[in-house]
Amino acid sequence: MDLQPNILLITLHDLGRQLSCYDRPTFSPGIDRLASEGVRFDNYFVCAPQCSPSRACLTSGRWPHRTGVLGLVGKWGWQMNESVPTLAKALGAAGYDTWLWGFQHEHPNPAALGYQHDPIGYRRGEVPKITADYVGPRFCQWLETKPTVPWFCAVGFYETHLGWPTAAATGRQLRDKSVPPWLPDSPQLRQDMLNFDQSLHQADRQVERILETLDATGQAANTLVVFTTDHGLPLPRAKCDLRDPGLEAALLMRWPERLAANRHCSELLSGVDLTPTLLELAGVELPGDMDGASFAGLLTGGDYRPRDAIFAEQTWHDMYRPLRGIRTNRYKLIQRFNDFPENALPRDFYQTCAAAPMVGRMLDETVPARCEFYDLAQDPTELRPRVADDPKDLPAPGRELHRQLEAWMHRTNDPLLQGPVPSPDGTMPD
Repeated sequence: MDLQPNILLITLHDLGRQLSCYDRPTFSPGIDRLASEGVRFDNYFVCAPQCSPSRACLTSGRWPHRTGVLGLVGKWGWQMNESVPTLAKALGAAGYDTWLWGFQHEHPNPAALGYQHDPIGYRRGEVPKITADYVGPRFCQWLETKPTVPWFCAVGFYETHLGWPTAAATGRQLRDKSVPPWLPDSPQLRQDMLNFDQSLHQADRQVERILETLDATGQAANTLVVFTTDHGLPLPRAKCDLRDPGLEAALLMRWPERLAANRHCSELLSGVDLTPTLLELAGVELPGDMDGASFAGLLTGGDYRPRDAIFAEQTWHDMYRPLRGIRTNRYKLIQRFNDFPENALPRDFYQTCAAAPMVGRMLDETVPARCEFYDLAQDPTELRPRVADDPKDLPAPGRELHRQLEAWMHRTNDPLLQGPVPSPDGTMPD
């Protein structure tokens, strides 16, 4: 490689794959441009269905429980262990200038993650300073200086996190709007999806502006642009849930000098593999003790070993809710480790229009610790699991998934194997 690429990592919140380039009913022309000019990954899943643990995994190449982030940073004392290798640290050591523009949620101090520059200076609670309309123009002004040192910039927008701006809607717009297929239809949920679109459009405009600025400054050809999100939509059976709507994530990459345009990859991929992949594409040696494996060879024609399965986890969010899961292309197994409501909704869901008619019945149904086995070919919306107190009572594919899940937990020293996991500040599980 003659010249290391600049690397631009753009992240949104709670997006899943709710983009028109993934054939979802919304409008996102700026982000869709990345799909048409680069690579769209259709079977990519993150490692946790909530913000901090997922982001810690994406930026370290380690499973969430191996980063120190088993819950939200800033709550109960969770934060990335400073000994954990990160994408920014590895790129900085290789001579990159490393910048954080806007949002991150892995550590209270961005420098501990390897960022040399933090021009926005976001601190917890300062939401206006991490919205797209605040961060985007400032980042574009910096791009216009045409920095010459290879740079890595993590650009984090607060959109599409709740609360969404309210979109004025006619009756016809509400009738025409569709809702996710795993949820019951209602006018309130249709309004929520319109409000979500309004938030997405704000971020999409700034993504488009960034791409135009890269073009205008002559930096587009040798900039690897990566667009992704931390987890699925902030709706029941999605956020804070190991079913697909909580783990599915958009992943788009564009690098005109190296990657073919308008390519779709259907291989099963995990968020733990993102950092190793970006480091290999940049020609940077991978730090030791990463859990993920690079899929750069899938893109460049080099060595690539397909995944048979991905793993996922949740331990803490608004409450203690320990879950572990494994998914293949055909099957999924979710292990619940204690009794809690089937849909323990994150508190921000209560801001939605659909909350009032949906919350009561969803919070009233407590589900015991158990195994849930899904045949995704027969049950793509994951509404009809085969359940068992003892995994021996599952069909043969479910028993095999349980064996692999237990082996993964032992191999990675999952603290859940020792019993309930207290938070760093000593808060004990309910």
